[in-house]
Formats: sequence, structure tokens, C-alpha cells
Amino acid sequence: MPLKKLAAVVLLVASLSACIAPKSYVDPSFAKAGYQDIQRNAVPPHWNVTTEFQRQGSHYEAADAALHQQVEEVVRGSGIALPDASATGATLHVVVNNFGDGGDAAAKGFGTGLTFGLVGSTVTDYYEMTVAFTANDQTITKSGYRGALHTTIGNTSGPPGLKAVDGRTGFNQIVEQMLLNALSDIQSSAKISSWIALRG
Repeated sequence: MPLKKLAAVVLLVASLSACIAPKSYVDPSFAKAGYQDIQRNAVPPHWNVTTEFQRQGSHYEAADAALHQQVEEVVRGSGIALPDASATGATLHVVVNNFGDGGDAAAKGFGTGLTFGLVGSTVTDYYEMTVAFTANDQTITKSGYRGALHTTIGNTSGPPGLKAVDGRTGFNQIVEQMLLNALSDIQSSAKISSWIALRG
């Protein structure tokens, strides 16, 4: 193949790849609390932090480590507690379920692929978090915290005003959103306000 023709093919493939490359956007409408809304403890209690990631309600072990790392980072960054696997006094258990219409997402992705990205599509992954805080042999469960990640594929625009991020960054931001909402509720709960300072 002549050099000029080869160069043209390479440029075409590169441009098509750029068109098809997915871009993710975190939906900001679910963020209700920020780090500034969490009351930091001068001497943070030690909490045993445990996590589980699910897809459509079924355990998906491959994502457990990524979820656990982000949950610990948010807890530590909030100043409400220090994650400590050896702590026995208090436990924070976080479950995140990723749900949505997988069949619809696959169909949209297939259609975009057939058109080499010229016809774009947008799919949305929804996440829901349930948090259980246990101390003094009592457990408080908070649920219904949600987040959404919109992903565009091909020749289509993302939600206006939102910055595109990679999938891992988007996931971390959504976990952060949901967990800060939950921690704020836990901290403001009159029933467990006396437990928060419990050290493991």
C-alpha cells in the first residue's frame, strides 16, 4: 500500500476511534451534602468499614476492591472516623448496587458500532447505596441514596454544563456523592448521635 494511502487509513481509523470512544458524565442532581457538611471529630473514632458491590442486585466481586478503596477514602477525608479493619466497637457496612437496562445499553452500543460512531447514543448507569452503621449492639440502616453516570458513545453531545470524565473517576465521584449524603444523615440522627464518638 502506498505511504500516502496508508497514512490516510491510519487517520481514518484514528478519527473513528475518537468518535466511538465513550465519555462519562456524573449527574450532579443527587449530591445533597459535601465534606463541609460533615462535622469533623478532633479525635476521630475508629470504624471497621466493610463493603459489597452489586450488579442488578447480585454480588459482583470484581468491583469490591474499587468500592472499598473509595469508601475508605471518603470516610477518612470527611473526618468523621478512621477506617480500621481491627476496630470492634463500630462498623460501617456499605452496599452499592449498579442497576439499569443492560439490554437497552447493549443495543445502543451495537447500533453505534454499526455506524462507526456517526450515530451516537447515550446510556445511563444508575447506582443505589445502602449503609448500615452498627455500634453498642444496635444497627441503624440508611438506604435510597442514588447516583447516575451518563455515558455517550459516538457522535453525540453530553449533558450541557457537565465535564467529561473517565469511567473510574465517574464511579468514584458517584460513590463520594452517595456516601457523603449518608454520613451526613448518620451524623445528624438523634438516635445515634451518642455513638459517633465510639472508638473501636
